[in-house]
Amino acid sequence: VREHPAKVVRKAEARYTKYTADYHFHTTAQEHPELTKNALTRYWQKQRLRRQYRKQAKEAAKQSAAAAGKTATATERLTARAVEFVKSHPAGAVIAVLCVLLLFAMQSCSSTMLMLGNAGAGALGASTYPCEDRDMLAAEAAYCVLEDDLQHYLDTYESTHDYDEYHFDLDEIEHDPYVLLSLLCALHEGQWTIGEVQGTLQMLFDRQYILTEDVVVETRYRTETDTWTDEDGNSHTDTYQVPYDYYICTVTLENFDLSHVPVYVMGEDQLSRYAIYMATLGNRPDLFPDSPYVNKYITGKPGDYEVPGE
Repeated sequence: VREHPAKVVRKAEARYTKYTADYHFHTTAQEHPELTKNALTRYWQKQRLRRQYRKQAKEAAKQSAAAAGKTATATERLTARAVEFVKSHPAGAVIAVLCVLLLFAMQSCSSTMLMLGNAGAGALGASTYPCEDRDMLAAEAAYCVLEDDLQHYLDTYESTHDYDEYHFDLDEIEHDPYVLLSLLCALHEGQWTIGEVQGTLQMLFDRQYILTEDVVVETRYRTETDTWTDEDGNSHTDTYQVPYDYYICTVTLENFDLSHVPVYVMGEDQLSRYAIYMATLGNRPDLFPDSPYVNKYITGKPGDYEVPGE
């Protein structure tokens, strides 16, 4: 059976009073050993302490109730005044409520705008090249030097090699500077210097340009003539075929297109960063203003691209 709350409180109060009296009696007994010599004295002392602490507990309860009553009375008076004000000034009350709602709305909007502003700033930072202009321009120039060296090698190929026949099948040497910078920024994850990306530039160059030199050796024959004189002084001419090696060199240059390289050298996270940089050109379309790729990615429609099966 569930006991009445008031009865539970009274029992708890009685236990508290008993335990407190016992504690203080034992403390007093230690200080005054003569109290423990007589059983009647011990009993009387415990009862006196219990009555004393029961009285203190009741006084504390009265004070708590009085404080609660004062708080309730003050709350009632404040509520009554508020109701009276609303009855006598209905328009003012409505305006006050609207002002409070407007204040809450402004605070909410401010928080929302702050969150949006932070998100916008974060998105802008994530899509912007994180490097100094001098390093990005130096990386582009270094890549162009590699391309110029390759072009010079091909232009002087016949004069620097000794083959009998040459065939050339060469793609155009070119690259998108924004693809190059987006690759570097995605691969190096943050700000980098030109000295830190030299190895990456060479790796990307070797991936983009595939140079093949195929030399085929054929056995061919040439006609030679030998003239000689016999014992009788008669001249003779002999004609015969002499075999020799004939070298045919076929030079092929494939421009794999730098924009196709990312899927072969990047992980999923790096590809995501690369795509963000390319979508905005790193927020630096002014970096290479004469590049046709600015119009290609900013104002024009991107060209069709078929994902390789590999």
